[in-house]
Amino acid sequence: MRMIITGATGYIGGRLLRSALAQGWIACAVVQAGDPAPLHGGAIRIEDPGRAADLADELMGFRPDMVMHLAAAQTLSDDPTVSDLLVEANLAFGARVLAASRAAGARGLVAAGTYSAHAGGTGDYFPQTLYAATKHAFLDLSEHYRRNTTLQTVMLELSDTYGPGDARPKFLNLVAAAAQSGEPLGASPGDQVVRPLHVDDIIDAFLHTAMLLLDGADLDSVYSVAGPESVTLRQLVEKFELATNSSVPIRWGMRPHRPREIMQPWCGRPLPAWSPRIGLIDGLRDVYGHPAIEGGTEA
Repeated sequence: MRMIITGATGYIGGRLLRSALAQGWIACAVVQAGDPAPLHGGAIRIEDPGRAADLADELMGFRPDMVMHLAAAQTLSDDPTVSDLLVEANLAFGARVLAASRAAGARGLVAAGTYSAHAGGTGDYFPQTLYAATKHAFLDLSEHYRRNTTLQTVMLELSDTYGPGDARPKFLNLVAAAAQSGEPLGASPGDQVVRPLHVDDIIDAFLHTAMLLLDGADLDSVYSVAGPESVTLRQLVEKFELATNSSVPIRWGMRPHRPREIMQPWCGRPLPAWSPRIGLIDGLRDVYGHPAIEGGTEA
Protein backbone atom coordinates (compact mmCIF):
# COMPACT_ATOMS: atom_id res chain seq x y z
CA MET A 1 0.00 0.00 0.00
CA ARG A 2 1.20 3.46 -0.86
CA MET A 3 0.72 6.59 1.30
CA ILE A 4 1.31 10.29 0.71
CA ILE A 5 2.02 12.33 3.86
CA THR A 6 2.10 16.11 4.06
CA GLY A 7 3.67 17.71 7.12
CA ALA A 8 6.17 14.85 7.42
CA THR A 9 8.96 17.23 8.44
CA GLY A 10 6.85 18.39 11.41
CA TYR A 11 6.34 16.72 14.77
CA ILE A 12 3.14 14.70 14.31
CA GLY A 13 3.64 14.13 10.58
CA GLY A 14 7.17 12.89 11.18
CA ARG A 15 6.01 10.37 13.75
CA LEU A 16 3.22 9.27 11.40
CA LEU A 17 5.79 8.71 8.65
CA ARG A 18 7.89 6.50 10.94
CA SER A 19 4.87 4.48 12.03
CA ALA A 20 3.58 4.05 8.47
CA LEU A 21 6.95 2.78 7.28
CA ALA A 22 7.15 0.41 10.24
CA GLN A 23 3.74 -1.02 9.30
CA GLY A 24 4.85 -1.72 5.76
CA TRP A 25 3.46 1.26 3.89
CA ILE A 26 5.46 2.67 0.97
CA ALA A 27 5.50 6.33 1.96
CA CYS A 28 6.08 9.55 0.08
CA ALA A 29 6.29 13.00 1.71
CA VAL A 30 5.13 16.16 -0.04
CA VAL A 31 7.22 19.02 1.36
CA GLN A 32 7.62 22.73 0.73
CA ALA A 33 9.96 23.67 -2.09
CA GLY A 34 13.47 24.04 -0.70
CA ASP A 35 12.68 22.38 2.65
CA PRO A 36 16.03 20.87 3.72
CA ALA A 37 14.66 18.80 6.62
CA PRO A 38 15.57 15.11 6.37
CA LEU A 39 12.91 12.42 6.13
CA HIS A 40 12.87 9.26 8.21
CA GLY A 41 13.90 6.03 6.58
CA GLY A 42 14.76 7.51 3.22
CA ALA A 43 11.09 8.11 2.34
CA ILE A 44 10.35 9.29 -1.18
CA ARG A 45 10.33 13.09 -1.38
CA ILE A 46 8.20 15.35 -3.60
CA GLU A 47 8.53 19.14 -3.42
CA ASP A 48 5.31 21.09 -3.85
CA PRO A 49 5.55 22.74 -7.29
CA GLY A 50 2.95 25.37 -6.37
CA ARG A 51 0.36 24.36 -9.00
CA ALA A 52 -2.32 21.72 -8.60
CA ALA A 53 -1.82 20.29 -12.10
CA ASP A 54 1.93 19.93 -11.60
CA LEU A 55 1.46 18.33 -8.18
CA ALA A 56 -1.05 15.93 -9.73
CA ASP A 57 1.58 14.85 -12.27
CA GLU A 58 4.00 14.14 -9.41
CA LEU A 59 1.45 12.16 -7.41
CA MET A 60 0.35 10.15 -10.45
CA GLY A 61 3.88 8.82 -10.69
CA PHE A 62 3.65 7.57 -7.10
CA ARG A 63 0.10 6.10 -7.44
CA PRO A 64 -1.07 6.66 -3.82
CA ASP A 65 -3.76 4.59 -2.16
CA MET A 66 -4.10 7.00 0.77
CA VAL A 67 -3.19 10.62 1.56
CA MET A 68 -2.56 11.89 5.09
CA HIS A 69 -2.73 15.68 5.15
CA LEU A 70 -1.10 17.10 8.29
CA ALA A 71 0.80 20.09 6.89
CA ALA A 72 -0.34 23.38 8.42
CA ALA A 73 0.76 26.78 9.58
CA GLN A 74 -0.42 27.47 13.12
CA THR A 75 -0.51 30.72 15.02
CA LEU A 76 -2.93 32.20 17.54
CA SER A 77 -2.44 35.67 16.08
CA ASP A 78 -5.07 37.49 14.02
CA ASP A 79 -2.54 40.07 12.87
CA PRO A 80 -2.68 40.91 9.14
CA THR A 81 0.95 39.85 8.80
CA VAL A 82 -0.01 36.17 9.28
CA SER A 83 -3.08 36.13 7.02
CA ASP A 84 -1.24 35.31 3.80
CA LEU A 85 0.78 32.56 5.50
CA LEU A 86 -2.30 30.87 6.97
CA VAL A 87 -4.34 31.08 3.78
CA GLU A 88 -1.50 29.77 1.60
CA ALA A 89 -0.45 26.93 3.92
CA ASN A 90 -3.84 25.81 5.21
CA LEU A 91 -6.15 26.55 2.30
CA ALA A 92 -4.30 27.03 -0.99
CA PHE A 93 -1.85 24.18 -0.42
CA GLY A 94 -4.69 22.03 0.91
CA ALA A 95 -6.69 22.73 -2.25
CA ARG A 96 -3.74 21.59 -4.36
CA VAL A 97 -3.41 18.41 -2.32
CA LEU A 98 -7.12 17.62 -2.72
CA ALA A 99 -7.12 18.18 -6.48
CA ALA A 100 -3.88 16.26 -7.01
CA SER A 101 -4.97 13.36 -4.77
CA ARG A 102 -8.16 12.90 -6.72
CA ALA A 103 -6.36 13.13 -10.07
CA ALA A 104 -3.77 10.57 -8.90
CA GLY A 105 -6.49 8.08 -8.03
CA ALA A 106 -6.10 8.06 -4.24
CA ARG A 107 -8.98 6.29 -2.54
CA GLY A 108 -8.99 8.38 0.62
CA LEU A 109 -7.59 11.46 2.34
CA VAL A 110 -7.41 11.93 6.10
CA ALA A 111 -6.78 15.49 7.31
CA ALA A 112 -5.89 16.98 10.67
CA GLY A 113 -8.42 19.45 12.01
CA THR A 114 -8.79 21.26 15.32
CA TYR A 115 -11.39 21.39 18.06
CA SER A 116 -10.73 25.15 18.19
CA ALA A 117 -13.17 25.51 15.29
CA HIS A 118 -15.81 25.19 18.04
CA ALA A 119 -14.68 27.81 20.53
CA GLY A 120 -18.19 28.12 21.95
CA GLY A 121 -18.00 24.58 23.33
CA THR A 122 -20.79 23.26 21.07
CA GLY A 123 -20.94 21.73 17.62
CA ASP A 124 -21.62 25.15 16.12
CA TYR A 125 -18.88 26.61 13.98
CA PHE A 126 -17.16 29.29 16.05
CA PRO A 127 -13.47 29.68 15.11
CA GLN A 128 -11.23 30.68 17.98
CA THR A 129 -8.59 32.04 15.60
CA LEU A 130 -7.91 32.69 11.92
CA TYR A 131 -5.95 29.43 12.01
CA ALA A 132 -9.11 27.55 13.01
CA ALA A 133 -11.08 29.36 10.30
CA THR A 134 -8.63 28.30 7.58
CA LYS A 135 -8.77 24.68 8.78
CA HIS A 136 -12.56 24.76 8.56
CA ALA A 137 -12.37 26.33 5.10
CA PHE A 138 -10.29 23.33 4.00
CA LEU A 139 -13.07 21.10 5.35
CA ASP A 140 -15.54 22.92 3.09
CA LEU A 141 -13.29 22.30 0.09
CA SER A 142 -12.85 18.64 0.93
CA GLU A 143 -16.62 18.18 1.12
CA HIS A 144 -16.83 18.75 -2.64
CA TYR A 145 -14.50 15.83 -3.28
CA ARG A 146 -16.20 13.61 -0.71
CA ARG A 147 -19.64 14.14 -2.25
CA ASN A 148 -18.84 14.44 -5.95
CA THR A 149 -15.77 12.28 -6.64
CA THR A 150 -14.31 8.90 -5.73
CA LEU A 151 -11.92 10.54 -3.22
CA GLN A 152 -13.29 9.92 0.27
CA THR A 153 -12.19 12.53 2.79
CA VAL A 154 -12.27 12.55 6.58
CA MET A 155 -11.13 15.27 8.96
CA LEU A 156 -10.05 14.34 12.48
CA GLU A 157 -10.56 17.26 14.85
CA LEU A 158 -7.80 16.85 17.42
CA SER A 159 -7.89 17.96 21.03
CA ASP A 160 -4.84 19.25 22.95
CA THR A 161 -1.87 17.04 22.15
CA TYR A 162 1.43 16.17 23.80
CA GLY A 163 4.21 13.64 23.37
CA PRO A 164 7.90 12.83 23.74
CA GLY A 165 10.31 15.09 21.92
CA ASP A 166 7.69 17.76 21.22
CA ALA A 167 9.43 21.10 21.80
CA ARG A 168 6.50 23.38 20.91
CA PRO A 169 6.22 26.08 23.62
CA LYS A 170 2.76 25.33 24.99
CA PHE A 171 1.35 24.86 28.47
CA LEU A 172 2.75 21.46 29.44
CA ASN A 173 6.23 22.47 28.30
CA LEU A 174 6.02 25.57 30.49
CA VAL A 175 4.86 23.44 33.40
CA ALA A 176 7.79 21.05 32.88
CA ALA A 177 10.24 23.95 32.70
CA ALA A 178 8.88 25.45 35.93
CA ALA A 179 9.13 22.09 37.69
CA GLN A 180 12.73 21.76 36.59
CA SER A 181 13.90 25.32 37.26
CA GLY A 182 11.83 26.19 40.33
CA GLU A 183 10.92 29.51 38.71
CA PRO A 184 7.22 30.32 39.30
CA LEU A 185 4.98 30.10 36.24
CA GLY A 186 2.36 32.80 35.84
CA ALA A 187 -0.90 31.28 34.59
CA SER A 188 -4.56 32.03 34.00
CA PRO A 189 -7.10 31.05 36.68
CA GLY A 190 -6.79 27.51 35.33
CA ASP A 191 -10.48 26.69 35.15
CA GLN A 192 -10.58 25.95 31.41
CA VAL A 193 -11.08 22.29 30.53
CA VAL A 194 -8.77 20.35 28.21
CA ARG A 195 -8.57 16.75 26.96
CA PRO A 196 -4.86 16.02 26.45
CA LEU A 197 -4.13 13.37 23.83
CA HIS A 198 -0.84 11.46 23.55
CA VAL A 199 0.79 11.65 20.11
CA ASP A 200 0.91 7.86 19.81
CA ASP A 201 -2.88 7.80 20.04
CA ILE A 202 -3.08 10.45 17.32
CA ILE A 203 -0.95 8.33 15.00
CA ASP A 204 -3.09 5.30 15.80
CA ALA A 205 -6.25 7.27 14.94
CA PHE A 206 -4.88 8.37 11.56
CA LEU A 207 -3.74 4.89 10.55
CA HIS A 208 -7.01 3.40 11.82
CA THR A 209 -9.01 5.85 9.68
CA ALA A 210 -6.87 5.03 6.64
CA MET A 211 -7.64 1.34 7.00
CA LEU A 212 -11.37 2.02 7.47
CA LEU A 213 -11.39 3.94 4.19
CA LEU A 214 -9.44 1.24 2.37
CA ASP A 215 -11.91 -1.34 3.69
CA GLY A 216 -14.77 0.67 2.17
CA ALA A 217 -16.32 1.95 5.40
CA ASP A 218 -19.02 4.58 4.98
CA LEU A 219 -17.59 7.38 7.13
CA ASP A 220 -18.76 10.87 7.96
CA SER A 221 -16.70 13.90 6.99
CA VAL A 222 -15.61 14.84 10.55
CA TYR A 223 -14.82 12.98 13.76
CA SER A 224 -13.50 14.10 17.14
CA VAL A 225 -10.25 12.56 18.36
CA ALA A 226 -9.75 13.55 21.99
CA GLY A 227 -7.83 12.47 25.06
CA PRO A 228 -9.20 10.00 27.60
CA GLU A 229 -9.98 12.53 30.35
CA SER A 230 -11.48 15.99 30.67
CA VAL A 231 -9.52 18.01 33.23
CA THR A 232 -9.09 21.65 34.12
CA LEU A 233 -5.62 23.10 33.80
CA ARG A 234 -5.35 23.04 37.58
CA GLN A 235 -6.20 19.33 37.61
CA LEU A 236 -3.75 18.73 34.77
CA VAL A 237 -0.93 20.24 36.83
CA GLU A 238 -1.92 18.06 39.79
CA LYS A 239 -1.72 14.99 37.55
CA PHE A 240 1.61 16.18 36.17
CA GLU A 241 2.98 16.43 39.72
CA LEU A 242 1.67 12.97 40.55
CA ALA A 243 3.05 11.41 37.36
CA THR A 244 6.49 13.01 37.69
CA ASN A 245 6.80 13.07 41.49
CA SER A 246 7.56 16.78 41.25
CA SER A 247 6.24 20.12 42.46
CA VAL A 248 5.28 22.89 40.05
CA PRO A 249 5.53 26.48 41.33
CA ILE A 250 2.58 28.09 39.59
CA ARG A 251 0.73 31.35 40.22
CA TRP A 252 -2.86 30.80 39.19
CA GLY A 253 -4.77 33.91 38.15
CA MET A 254 -1.65 35.94 37.43
CA ARG A 255 -2.65 36.16 33.76
CA PRO A 256 -6.10 36.71 32.23
CA HIS A 257 -7.76 34.19 29.97
CA ARG A 258 -6.87 34.62 26.32
CA PRO A 259 -9.44 36.26 24.02
CA ARG A 260 -12.06 33.67 22.99
CA GLU A 261 -10.62 31.18 25.47
CA ILE A 262 -12.18 27.72 25.08
CA MET A 263 -13.53 26.92 28.52
CA GLN A 264 -15.17 23.60 27.63
CA PRO A 265 -13.91 21.75 24.53
CA TRP A 266 -16.43 20.41 22.06
CA CYS A 267 -16.17 16.69 21.41
CA GLY A 268 -18.32 15.58 18.52
CA ARG A 269 -18.88 12.17 17.01
CA PRO A 270 -16.13 9.74 18.04
CA LEU A 271 -14.12 7.87 15.44
CA PRO A 272 -15.71 4.42 14.91
CA ALA A 273 -13.97 1.51 16.61
CA TRP A 274 -11.25 3.73 18.05
CA SER A 275 -10.48 5.06 21.51
CA PRO A 276 -7.29 6.40 23.12
CA ARG A 277 -5.11 3.67 24.60
CA ILE A 278 -2.84 5.82 26.77
CA GLY A 279 -4.27 7.10 30.04
CA LEU A 280 -3.40 10.63 31.10
CA ILE A 281 -1.23 9.70 34.10
CA ASP A 282 0.60 7.04 32.09
CA GLY A 283 1.11 9.45 29.21
CA LEU A 284 2.45 12.23 31.41
CA ARG A 285 4.78 9.77 33.10
CA ASP A 286 5.97 8.52 29.70
CA VAL A 287 6.74 12.02 28.42
CA TYR A 288 7.84 13.89 31.54
CA GLY A 289 8.49 11.35 34.26
CA HIS A 290 12.23 11.01 33.69
CA PRO A 291 15.02 12.53 35.76
CA ALA A 292 15.56 15.37 33.30
CA ILE A 293 11.81 15.89 32.66
CA GLU A 294 11.99 15.64 28.88
CA GLY A 295 10.09 18.07 26.67
CA GLY A 296 6.50 17.63 25.55
CA THR A 297 3.47 19.86 25.12
CA GLU A 298 -0.12 20.30 24.12
CA ALA A 299 -1.03 21.51 20.68
